[in-house]
Amino acid sequence: MAEILVIDDESDITEVIQLYLEESNHQLKCFSSATEGLEWSKTNEVDLLITDILMPDGINGLELIADIREFRPNVKILAISGGGESGGIVKAMALETAIELGAENALSKPFTKDELVRRVDKLLK
Repeated sequence: MAEILVIDDESDITEVIQLYLEESNHQLKCFSSATEGLEWSKTNEVDLLITDILMPDGINGLELIADIREFRPNVKILAISGGGESGGIVKAMALETAIELGAENALSKPFTKDELVRRVDKLLK
C-alpha cells in the first residue's frame, strides 16, 4: 500500500483525486497548501506526491518539487496543472518546468479517472 500526498488549492480537485484513487488501496493525505503538505512530508513517509503547480498561497508546486527533493529524493512526483486564468500556454510551461525540476510525470487538468490511475500505477511500479 502506497502513501500518496495530494496538494492542490482547489478542494474539488483533491476530492476527485481521492474518489478516483480510493479503490486502489492507497493511503491518501490531502492538503490545500503546499507549505502544510511539505511540513507533513518531513515527518511522514511519502511514496508519491501529486501536486498542483499554480497555487496562490505560500510556495507553489515548482518550489514544492525542489524542496521535497532535498529530504525525500526517492519520492515519485506527478505534477498537475490547469494553467490558472492564463490557460494553455502557462499550463504547458508549468508542466514542462515541473519535469525539469524532477517530476517524473505531468498531467493537465481536467483529467479522466483512467488517465490519473494509469499514471499513478506506472509511477508506483
